[in-house]
Amino acid sequence: MKKTYKIKALIPAWKLGFFGREPLVAVPDKFEGKELWVQYVGEKMLIKKVGENAVSHRSFADKFGRIREYTLIYHIWQPGNYQEHLF
Repeated sequence: MKKTYKIKALIPAWKLGFFGREPLVAVPDKFEGKELWVQYVGEKMLIKKVGENAVSHRSFADKFGRIREYTLIYHIWQPGNYQEHLF
């Protein structure tokens, strides 16, 4: 069975400086290169290889001081679709 990653919110594309209306989903870099189901409010999408068709990667300092920084990989949210190709 494939791993399912449940997200709490979608990220508007403009917050990352992209034009467009498609919301984005942020996935931690620990899933990079793996196949992953992403679930949001009962809808799912399959990312065949996390990071392969990502629109962006961003690194942030950990606000709890556990690790020095963490990286999020952003994909376009396409529920019900397999994200093998960006367009």
